Parts: sequence; structure tokens; C-alpha cells
Amino acid sequence: MTTQIKRTPPIVVDTDVERLMTGDMLKIRDIALEGAFKVSESMGVPIEEVLIDTWESPEEDWEFVDFNIYVLADEETVSSFWKRVADEVAKSKPGMSEDMLTMFTYQVGIAVEQYPPFMLRRERGNHASQDTADAANRGRRELGRAAASPRNGKDAMKKALLSVYDKTGVEEIAGALAAAGFELVSTGGTARAVADAGLAVTEVAELAGSPEILDGRVKTLHPAVHGGILARRELEAHRAELDAHGIAPIDAVVCNLYPFARAATAAGASLEVALENIDIGGVALIRSAAKNFPNVVVLTSPSDYGWAAERLADGGGGGFTMDERRELARKAFQHTALYDTAVARYLAGESGGASREALTFGFERKADLRYGENPHQQAALYSAALAAGGVADAELLHGIPMSYTNYLDADAAWRAVSDFSEPAATVVKHANACGLAVHEDQPTAYRRAFEGDSVSAYGGVVGFNRAVSAATAAAMRGVLYDIIIAPDYDEDALEILRRRRRTRVLRARAESGAGADLDLRLVSGGALVQTPDSPDEDPSQWRVATERAPSAEQTRDLAFAWKAAKHIKSNAITLAKDGAMVGMGAGQPNRVVSVRLALRVAGEKARGAALASDAFFPFADSVETAAAAGVASIVQPGGSMRDDESIAAANWLGVAMLFTGTRHFRH
Repeated sequence: MTTQIKRTPPIVVDTDVERLMTGDMLKIRDIALEGAFKVSESMGVPIEEVLIDTWESPEEDWEFVDFNIYVLADEETVSSFWKRVADEVAKSKPGMSEDMLTMFTYQVGIAVEQYPPFMLRRERGNHASQDTADAANRGRRELGRAAASPRNGKDAMKKALLSVYDKTGVEEIAGALAAAGFELVSTGGTARAVADAGLAVTEVAELAGSPEILDGRVKTLHPAVHGGILARRELEAHRAELDAHGIAPIDAVVCNLYPFARAATAAGASLEVALENIDIGGVALIRSAAKNFPNVVVLTSPSDYGWAAERLADGGGGGFTMDERRELARKAFQHTALYDTAVARYLAGESGGASREALTFGFERKADLRYGENPHQQAALYSAALAAGGVADAELLHGIPMSYTNYLDADAAWRAVSDFSEPAATVVKHANACGLAVHEDQPTAYRRAFEGDSVSAYGGVVGFNRAVSAATAAAMRGVLYDIIIAPDYDEDALEILRRRRRTRVLRARAESGAGADLDLRLVSGGALVQTPDSPDEDPSQWRVATERAPSAEQTRDLAFAWKAAKHIKSNAITLAKDGAMVGMGAGQPNRVVSVRLALRVAGEKARGAALASDAFFPFADSVETAAAAGVASIVQPGGSMRDDESIAAANWLGVAMLFTGTRHFRH
């Protein structure tokens, strides 16, 4: 039953704002207010009678200053009230000094002077200064803020704003917020999802006092929303502004964005569709909440809802540690950074090349890997935000999970076979193609690739640019491979390959999108960016540098060897015959050493073979060494100061040589 209260002049506590707003004073204030709420409930006194924002007597004028806690009641009720408050304070802070307790045990007309910043006074008439009146207004706002603060217990209604495109788990996190005492505010489809879950929800238009406009383009871009998110609760000036404009704090934001990347890369997607999927309000909400993370919890990923719900159950918004809030803010800014990167890359299209005033790359984690190149290194796989296909997007059809080096080798194999229009097969070891062949019959292409270096093939990666047939799968029997990668597989081929316990079987598709137009390499302090090494090359336009021109068959092998050299680490030498690589030398600082390595692998197959060098010969020794082993034709970029020496040696030894005018370094 509610106690009947006789209104009498209030007790007024006059405080010094600067002294009040210290750590100890804030703690004392909160404890006192907690006590006030408990006393209000137990005595049946409405809280507005305990914490009142203004009061005027019809007979007398009363002025009061700054932080006010007072009661309108008779002396007995007042005395009982403050005693109860003191008891609650004592329970909350058993170690508090007697002076501190005394500060909250007031009786009407008695000044408590044990704690200097406080004194009790009454102001009669209109004698108070403007400063006192201003202080009174500040006090009213402070008191209102304190009463609404999430630190003041279950009676306070905190606000959470939910606006998500991906509604996975939104009902659960909304339920956790509601159970923790949050009033739910939401937009459009999110509000409907929350309401359908049986939860009370307020439309953001009602909170803002303004409807959604421009077909939903403007929903949350309003001071009532962003003011409530961005206000720093510890600053009196911010609290005063919120109060002056009738804005309530927003203590939690749950938001994720329109799927721009998916919409922009969909088949046939127009510029208009892409632009309509650029999220503006969501990005602003996330950034505002993340900026003010000490006061606002921001959730952008459904994967965080589970543990966040546990924190809410533990202690409402206060259940999150500062480190957890900071990590959520980092994820939020990463979320919007990736989003903005995708938009910028889309608008850039294929224009601008590698040189732009600023460049960002957006990657999303797809998987954590067991380790990097070595067991002591951490590693993860990321996919490009606007790209599709390639090894990062490949589907594991069979086998154990991929490792860091598995991805590097699989990528080398996939890039090599993707460079050929004819049916191709390759065997890769340590990111170098040690075998490569083209042939209309896929099993034949595989066998020739394997025979390019059958020793190195063990434990390697096999790549194809056509669907793998059962005959090809059968041809691979008896050889251990870590990975097989292809655009597809016949069902019979898969049945055969799934009998391999260790081999990973990947299905990949051609890379497309913004991630395919640039090549990124990190260096200390920055990055190197270049366009892909994929020039349009026509062998018929290559220059014959020697007295003897190559035959048509030799020209075909030279073209094949030249393309194969792109996929070998510099200094790269490849030997080819009949559409197959029969030897290669890779990664040597001395070009003639790479020539010797390639010849050693090829053995007798070097006779009549075509040789390709990814860069020019600085001396004639490479030509001389190749010719001595029976090489009949050579292709190289040309451009050395000693080209004449190499040409003279080739003419003397009867070797045909072409100059491409381009090179294919691969570091």
C-alpha cells in the first residue's frame, strides 16, 4: 500500500560539481541511488517522490543546486528514509567510514558538516543568483541521468538498438538483451523478427520522432539515435545536452550490413543494384557504437551472440570487461573497413591498374590453419571480399584439412593449368611445376606431366584444367599425391580418388572479381602491387634472332616452354618436346646453373628439345651448354648488352633462337 506523503519543503544538498565528479564521489552517488530505489520500493514511496527533478512551493520560492537527493514528506518519513538509505549504503560498503555514512543521514533543518563538500541549506525568496539557478538545472539533469543509468539496478531501462541484414540468431540475442533489462529498439525487418519472437520492441521511427524516408534510405541517421550512442556518460556536458534534447542513452548496438559484395558480384548485377546495396545507416551505427565502446556494447557478428548473451545474463551491459568491449569495437571497425574496401574496389573496376593514390585490400577469414610454413608459425586462410573462385574458394571433396603449404602448392598447380586453353595437366612440388603437359587425351597429358620428373612427383600436387575422368584417376594409381585439384570430377573418378586416405581432392573454379586484377606482395614497411603477368603474346610476332628460323613444330614447343617458364621460380629454364615439359631448372642465382639442372632432369630427352629462359642470357655460355646437350631451339626475351654473343654462338652451333621482347620473372 502506498504511503500518504505530506509535502513539506525539501532537503537540499548543495555540492561542488568538480569535487563531486571524482571516482569516490561517483561510487558514493551510485550506492546512494541504489539505496534510494530499494527504500522507495520497500516503503511504497514512488521513486519520483524520492528523486524529483523540480519542486516549487506555491507559498515560497525554493532554489536548489546541483546534485540533489531529497524527499517530500513529513519529518518522521524523511528521517526513516535517510536511515534506510544509510543502512543500504552500509550493506553495500561495509568498510565505509562513519563520516561517509553520516553524509546520508539527514534530518530536516540539521546541517551535516562532517564532510566539507556538502552542506544543508534553504533558500527563501528570490535571492538565489543566476549561477545557483544554472547549477540547479545541471543538478536536475544529473539526477535524471543517474536515475536512468544502467548502474542503478533492475528498475532502470537501458536501450539496445538492433538493425541487422543477417538475422541469424537475432531472436536469441534480442531475448538476452530483454532479459537483462534492455528496452529493444529496432528497424523494419529486424523489428518484425524481434516482435515475431514475442518480444516487445519499439520502432526507431518512434524513438527518433521521425519516419523512415526515401524508401528506407534514411532510417537511423538522426540525433536521437546517434546522440544516444555517442554521448560520453562521464561528461556532464554530454549528459546535459542529452537531457536538454530529450535523448535517451543507447547502451548496446546489434548491427550488420547489406550484403554488398554478394549483390555486386552476382551474375548480371547492374550498377543500380550495387549502389542500392551500399549500406549507409548501418555503417554509421556501427562506427558510432565502436567509437564509444567504453559505454556501448557493439555486436556485428552472429558468432559473438552466444558468449555475449552469457555476459548479459551475468550483469547486463556491465557484464562485459573493457578488453571484451575493445575487441568487439575492433571487430566492428574491421567489419566496416572491409565493407568500404569492397565498395571502393567495385567502383574502381579494372581501371587505375596498380598505381592509385591509396589502395586497400579486403579479406575475410575462411579458416584457421594448424600452422604456417613451419609448426611454430600461426596461419589462417582468407578470401578476397569481392573475388570468387581460385584456391581460397575451392571445395574440399575428400581428404584431411589443407595446410598452409598445401594451399601454396595447390595455387601454383591451379594457376599453371589455368594458363592453357588446351587440356592440361601439371605436377607441382614446392610451388614449382616439375611436370606439365597438354594433350587432347587427359590421361596422356597426365602421364607426360608425371614423366617430366617422376622422382619429384612423389608427394606433390596434381592439377587439371578439365573435369577429371575415371581413366585419369586410374592412371594416377600407385603414386602418392598430397592434393588433386580440378574444376570438376566424374562420379566414377571421385569413387576411385576417395579410396586414397591421405590425398585431398579439391574442386576449384576460375578466379573472378576485383581480387583477380592485382598481385599483392608484402614487404617490410609496406607492399608491392602489380598487375598479373598475363600479357597477350603471339608467337608469330616474335623476332627470329638467328640465321635459322625454327620449324612450325619447334615453334609450338617454344611457345609451350615459354608459357611454362612463367610458372617456375627465377632464374627459370624449361625444356619442352611434343607439348610436354621434359626438364626444368628453378630458383638459381646463376642462369647457366638452371640450364644445367634442366638438362640433367631431361637427360636424353634434351635432344631436339625447345628451351625457354624467363629472362635474357647475359653471356653465351647458356646457349653453348644447351646446344652441347642437343637442344635445337631457344626462346628468350633478348635485350642483353651481349645479345650479339649469344646470337653468334647459336648461329655457330646451328640453334634457332627467337626473341619475345618480354620476360617472365617470378620471384
